[in-house]
Amino acid sequence: MSLILYMYEMLSQVANDETSPSVMMSLPDDLIMDIIARVSRFNYAALSLVCKKFRFLISLTDELYKRRSLLGSTEYCVYVRVLETQNNVVRMYILNQKNKRNMPCLAPILSLPHMPLSASYDVVGSNIFVMGGFYDHINGPPSSTALCIDCRTHVARHVANMPITFSGIVRSKVIDEKINVFGRSVDEPSMTWESEIVMVFDTRTETWEHGTKPDSEVDPRWFKSFSTVTDEHHINAQENKWETDEILHYNLYCDECVMDDVLYRHERDTNILKTYDLKQRIWGVVKGLEKFPLISSNSNMVSCGKKLILFLQKDDFAPIREIWCVEITVERREGGEIWGKIECCDLLLDGCFYLFNCLAVLV
Repeated sequence: MSLILYMYEMLSQVANDETSPSVMMSLPDDLIMDIIARVSRFNYAALSLVCKKFRFLISLTDELYKRRSLLGSTEYCVYVRVLETQNNVVRMYILNQKNKRNMPCLAPILSLPHMPLSASYDVVGSNIFVMGGFYDHINGPPSSTALCIDCRTHVARHVANMPITFSGIVRSKVIDEKINVFGRSVDEPSMTWESEIVMVFDTRTETWEHGTKPDSEVDPRWFKSFSTVTDEHHINAQENKWETDEILHYNLYCDECVMDDVLYRHERDTNILKTYDLKQRIWGVVKGLEKFPLISSNSNMVSCGKKLILFLQKDDFAPIREIWCVEITVERREGGEIWGKIECCDLLLDGCFYLFNCLAVLV
């Protein structure tokens, strides 16, 4: 193990252009693969440029990421959809851990196609599934296209198209590796709840089937919490019913995420971080964040392990906008209070950008 740790340190130095890779060339490929699997995936692009052997081993995606999982070396990668308003294109960006100034940065993933507006975006395993939406953001019709983005390789491929083309916003929820997609058919002029359709995409077989929706009409805001509270809303397969929770009808004008049975919500108007204990069903406030750094009219939040990543957009209605990233660690102390600590607050982008949703993927 000491040899592997030594070589791991050396490989990390290679990725940062601090040493020559020649000493590693005499090692067996299996050992090099084991070492590469321990290195952050954010270094793989640099390692691929070092030599053909590294590039070949990193290209063995299934073997490499299986080994990362067995070694406990998986890590969260955060993806953000950003509208580039100058050319009216939506791109998928990734939050890189550090740049040359030792600060996090958002980088566009140029290997991926342009992303649609109003589509559903769901994480299943190491994949992001994109359903429907508008690819031509100005004049184009809604699309029935379905995509699967492999977050290990940043390659997108088409999967079976949606059987029904949805107009407007497509909403979704993942249950047991199946994506329940809500929407209204382009052929349905009615705007009532009864006109809503549910289609289910099985990510294992990559096939579609008709699904079930709640029995009665509910407040449209319900879909927001439905998309985020993972354990409190599910289908009872035997009774074919939906189970809901009181949180569905709370104020939903800010983004939220769930971590360790607690829902976290960024209240934009008061600029505080609220909590909702899903087991005790009580609201609270994250302590220690009284001096929250920024006021924002647009925010998105995602959980990564024991950390919250909050994206804030300033000057929402100005042509030039700033997108910031706030990393927050939280802990539950004696008495049940949840305390937070801001680890960093950095400017990621400024210019003609507009922030959309963010996703965390474990790879």
